[in-house]
Amino acid sequence: MSHSSPNSSQTSPDEDQERKETSKQDAPVNGAGGDSQHFFLLACLFEGGLVFLAAALGWIVGFSPVESFDWSWSAAAWGVAAVGPLLVLMFLLDKLPWQPFRRLRDVVDRVIRPTMARLGVVEFALISLFAGIGEETLFRGLVQGWLAGEIDGPAAPWIALLAASLLFGAMHPITRTYALLCTIMGVYFGLLWMWTGNLLAPIIAHALYDFVALVYIMRFTTGDATLAEEESTDAR
Repeated sequence: MSHSSPNSSQTSPDEDQERKETSKQDAPVNGAGGDSQHFFLLACLFEGGLVFLAAALGWIVGFSPVESFDWSWSAAAWGVAAVGPLLVLMFLLDKLPWQPFRRLRDVVDRVIRPTMARLGVVEFALISLFAGIGEETLFRGLVQGWLAGEIDGPAAPWIALLAASLLFGAMHPITRTYALLCTIMGVYFGLLWMWTGNLLAPIIAHALYDFVALVYIMRFTTGDATLAEEESTDAR
């Protein structure tokens, strides 16, 4: 604990506390610009690189991951419509007080929110677009599509759907709850692809959902302070 000298100006405990809180709030913002842009570039490169990974793996196994891709207004409409249930689920889960979801929100507050603090709507849109194209090309276009053709029997499409969805969830290990949610979303995107027969539908659904989710999290939520307060109380 620091002490003021007799000649120094006196400050009240409340002023000292306010100065400390202000310092804590300003600290992550000062470096957020560079971190955000760095994250943006890495995210786009990683997600976009999944297309090339899918193409390379497809070349190895002799299967095109985009053979079911075709521009179709009906498939595009299905992709847009499919976002609705996902958004309803997201809003509901965001309000649930269940501990695993609160833990997930805490990770978002501590890691995702500061990292993306200086990104704008255009950056959110580009990250989402690359994610939709890259991840759907790899997991639905290649993994699910290839496995469905390699496995014998009437259960082949469903085994391929489950395998691709589990792999999709495993590639999102932010928390166990998030990995489980991504597995369920993988099933949803996989069913959408099977229903439409066109990779365009899950690409649009995935990209549009990611975009709305990012805008919602970064612009319309303020974080879960309750969990932090409870953990602080428990630590005492």
